[in-house]
Amino acid sequence: MMRWLSIAPLFVLMLSGMQSAAFAADEALDLINTLRSSAGMTRLVYSPVLSLAAKNHATYLSLNIGGNRLHVDAHIEQNGRRGFTGESSDERAEYVGYAHSEVKENVSIGNTDIVDSVTGLMAGIYHRFTFLDFQVDEMGYGREGEAFVYELGRSDLARMCTTFPKKAELDPPFDCLGTLVKSSYIEGVCKKLPAEAVYQPPYRTRCPGGKLLRADYMERFCKSPLKSALYTGKGSYYKICKPEVRVKSGWLEHLCTAPDSPARYVGENRYYQICANNTKVFADWFKQLCENVPAQARYEDSGYYIQPCHSDFKARQEYLNKLDAKMYRSNPRYVVWPPKNSDDIPPAFFDESPDPLPDLDVSGYPLSLQFNPGKVKSVHLDSFILEKKNRNGIWERVKAIRELNRESDPNQVLSKWQFAWFPLKRLDWGTYYRASVNALIDKRKTRIQWHFRTQALDTPLYILKREHRNVKVYPDRWVALYFEPDKTSSRPLEYIETRWVGNANVETNILDLNTLQIYLGNTNCKPVSLYLAHGREVKLTTCD
Repeated sequence: MMRWLSIAPLFVLMLSGMQSAAFAADEALDLINTLRSSAGMTRLVYSPVLSLAAKNHATYLSLNIGGNRLHVDAHIEQNGRRGFTGESSDERAEYVGYAHSEVKENVSIGNTDIVDSVTGLMAGIYHRFTFLDFQVDEMGYGREGEAFVYELGRSDLARMCTTFPKKAELDPPFDCLGTLVKSSYIEGVCKKLPAEAVYQPPYRTRCPGGKLLRADYMERFCKSPLKSALYTGKGSYYKICKPEVRVKSGWLEHLCTAPDSPARYVGENRYYQICANNTKVFADWFKQLCENVPAQARYEDSGYYIQPCHSDFKARQEYLNKLDAKMYRSNPRYVVWPPKNSDDIPPAFFDESPDPLPDLDVSGYPLSLQFNPGKVKSVHLDSFILEKKNRNGIWERVKAIRELNRESDPNQVLSKWQFAWFPLKRLDWGTYYRASVNALIDKRKTRIQWHFRTQALDTPLYILKREHRNVKVYPDRWVALYFEPDKTSSRPLEYIETRWVGNANVETNILDLNTLQIYLGNTNCKPVSLYLAHGREVKLTTCD
């Protein structure tokens, strides 16, 4: 009797090389925090609001993506489809009440558990940098079927966008006779103007010598003239007031010239209108104010603002810079991945969208280095070297390496602080590696070196080239078959069909698209045939 087993995975992300029994399927936050902590980074806190947004998007993906998962942007929702809550991640976060738009999102589809999902995302360089972002401090997680969604945000911006602190508000400059001051300073001055500062227009009639008189005094006089001031028919007089009042010339001349005259008009007949309620202040008083502006009132901002909130609130660039600086201070100067002295690192990288290696189907697990812009001002990389320790304990250089940086990144995603290196061939299973970077950091020569080890298999490993069509393996035990990728078949395990005759016990477990674990029991020396992608065939036997 002939039997066969057909396995054709639509979408495969690497099984975790960093898997731990301590992680349950729903422990996304603990898993991400373990990864961040291993890199020396701050831990994230749980956000129920972002989790709701993540759950909504996972539901949308489960309802709508289906078999087209390789041909759609999993970060974009289309209005009109089932489960739609927003086209972009920030719109979906706004839909559930998240206060700002600075939301980062990671998505994976086709996994069976959270460890699978996170491991695959960490292998993708762009998604890795999202999980290892210097400026996120909270995360939400949602899953629906094989769709896993992670939303990362900032609690400091969320607080700002709900409390609208005064010190965050845009405080535009005010021209104080050539000195830029904060508008809030002038607003405070206007609320407590001294009486002598408030402009009062002079009386319409001037003194004989041209001096000005106070309008309030003269208006009171005209309403109730002093008898001693009125002209009685002797000597000269002046006509003032309406209706016309004749006053003694001597009285008016004394009123105009006496140093302590209650009608004396102090200051120039000039004013500035500086207050929102159209209050006018004397020009001389305002000049003195501007010449004595306290240091804290001087305007030193750039004048730029940002609107990260879903409201119309405008936040000062300098205030946001301080929030950024606080985030940066909490994280290390630089972060390497894989982490220093880490173990169980997957040996290969296959897929990411967008694709950082569009010309390759498989490569070695990428290494990365990112610098903290809050602690580093300039970076120039001189060299990168990757070495592996051979069976004799000697370090051998891995020569075929492709560097991705801001200039060479085909998708223009990386910043000037982010660097990645892809070994163009898979790394070896269970092997020690050493990475070295020589750089000029803030004009100082610096060497960064770290070690890691790839995942070791707990079963015998058979390395199969394309010409290996007949292979003898151990019976009645698990073994690993590594199908070495070549130009005609770089991902042979995208499809696998297993056939045998009789009552053999055959079990398989795909580790990645090049590596298969298989158990052959009770074969009675009859072969088991493997039919792989791209027409590759291998016949396994347990007997000579």
